Amino acid sequence: MAIGIKYNQEILKYMKIFENITRTRLKDCFEDKKGVINFFIDKKMAGKAIGKNGVNVRRISEALNRKIRIVAYSDDLKTFLNNLLFPNVVEDIEINDSVVILKDKDFQKKSRIIGSKASNLRNYEYIVQRFFPFVEEIKVV
Repeated sequence: MAIGIKYNQEILKYMKIFENITRTRLKDCFEDKKGVINFFIDKKMAGKAIGKNGVNVRRISEALNRKIRIVAYSDDLKTFLNNLLFPNVVEDIEINDSVVILKDKDFQKKSRIIGSKASNLRNYEYIVQRFFPFVEEIKVV
């Protein structure tokens, strides 16, 4: 679990349900700006947490009656971003001080990452800043 973060009763309940269904340990769990419950796990446990053909994702989502996302956590920012953006993995990621630049030639992929009125991009920033507080902005080019 993340250090220095306090969890409310609802999130603790989500975490317990997740761990009971998947039989894996969580690194962190929180609700993002879009109302999706994000579960961060050790990369070695990703397959087990997701389950065969995504069965655990469906079971957890139904149990919580919420949209969920399971992400393999990494201490490396580039790997973390690729895991977070999956299946929209970008061609290149540049880190310039506090700005992260996602590079890709595929216009549709970039559009999905950015979202309407940059809502997806701001949500990704919110998530990334929880683990990498030095990141101030994410740009897509």
